Amino acid sequence: MLRFSIALLMSLTAAIALAASTFLLLARLRGAVDSLWPLRLSSKRLTSNDIYELTRSTIAAAGLAAGVFAAVYAYRKQRVEEAASRRADSEHLSSRYQNAADQLGNDKAAVRLAGVYALARLADEWVEERQTCIDVLCAYYRMHSEDEEIPTGEREVRETILSSIMTHLENSGTDSWQGYAFNLQRALFDSDIYLLRGLREGTFFDVTGATFSDGTLIVSQPLDEDFGTFVAERALFKGSTKVEFSGWYREGVIDFGGAELNGGRFDFTRLRIDGADLNFQGALLSGASVYFSGAHFTDGDVRFDRAAFRAGSVDFNHAEFSKGVTSFRYASYESASLTFEDTEGEQPIGLPASFWQPRQPEGD
Repeated sequence: MLRFSIALLMSLTAAIALAASTFLLLARLRGAVDSLWPLRLSSKRLTSNDIYELTRSTIAAAGLAAGVFAAVYAYRKQRVEEAASRRADSEHLSSRYQNAADQLGNDKAAVRLAGVYALARLADEWVEERQTCIDVLCAYYRMHSEDEEIPTGEREVRETILSSIMTHLENSGTDSWQGYAFNLQRALFDSDIYLLRGLREGTFFDVTGATFSDGTLIVSQPLDEDFGTFVAERALFKGSTKVEFSGWYREGVIDFGGAELNGGRFDFTRLRIDGADLNFQGALLSGASVYFSGAHFTDGDVRFDRAAFRAGSVDFNHAEFSKGVTSFRYASYESASLTFEDTEGEQPIGLPASFWQPRQPEGD
C-alpha cells in the first residue's frame, strides 16, 4: 500500500506539472507570457474567453498525453504478462520433461512406455527443446546391445520409440521431426524401419556402428525434396536383413563406409544418384546380395574405393554411369559375383576391364 500511495502521489504531481506547463506554453503563444524560464508575464491581459480556450486546449493536450501514457502502460503490461506466461509455460514444460524422463527410468515396462509417449507429445509441443526430447528417446534406444536378451515388455518400449520416430518423420506439419538429428550409433536393430518420406535436407540419421539383424530398413526419397544425411559407417548387417533405398537423390549423403554386409538383401535398383554422395569406401561385402541393377549414377560422388567383394553377389546390370562419378580404386575381388552386364555410359574409375560389359549398340 505504501508503494502504491507513493506511485499515486508521483503520478498526480506529474499530471499537475504537465497541465501547468501546457497552460503556460499555450499562454506564451497567445502573448500573455514573455518567458517560461524564468517565468515572466507580459503586460497583455487574458480575457475570460482566452482563459476558457486555454483551459480547454490544456485539457485536450493533457487528455492526449494521458491516452499515450495509457497506451504505453497497457503495452508494457501486456509484454510483462506475456513474459510471465512464457515463463509459466516453460516451467510447466520443464516439469513435464522431468516427469517423462523419470518414467523412462522406471522399473516397470508399462511406465517406461508411458514415458515414451509423454516425451513424443512433449517434443511436438515444445519446439525449442524438441531436439532434447529426441536425444533422450534415441539414447534410451541405444542402451541395449546384441548380447543381452530383451524381455517382451522392453521390446515393446523399443519398438514404440522407433514407431514414434518413423511416424513423425512422415508427418509434414508443425509436428514433423524432419530437420533434426537422430543419434542411434551402435544401436541394435532387430525390427523394421520405414522412412517412406525419406530424410529431408537438414535431417541427420546416424546409425554408425549399429547392428542390423533380421529387420527391414526402407528409405524412399520423394522426387521433389532434397535428401539429408544417412550414415551407417562401420555398421553390421547380418541374417535376413533387408535394406532398400529408392528415389532420386540430388543432394545429401548415403554413407555405408566401412560397413559389413555379411548377409541379407540390399536393393538399390533404379536408384538415381544425381548430385548426392554414395559411399561404400572400405565396406566388406561378404555373403549379402546387393542389387544396383538399373541404377543411374549421373552426378555426385559414388565411392567403392578399397571395398572388399569376398562373397555373395553384386549386380550392376543395366546401370548407367557418367564419367568420373563412380570409383572402384583399390577395391579387392575374391569369390563374390560382380556383374556389369548391359551397362551404359563410362567405365567406372578403377574397375577392372574384365568386369565391364557395356551394352552394345543396336545393329552390332
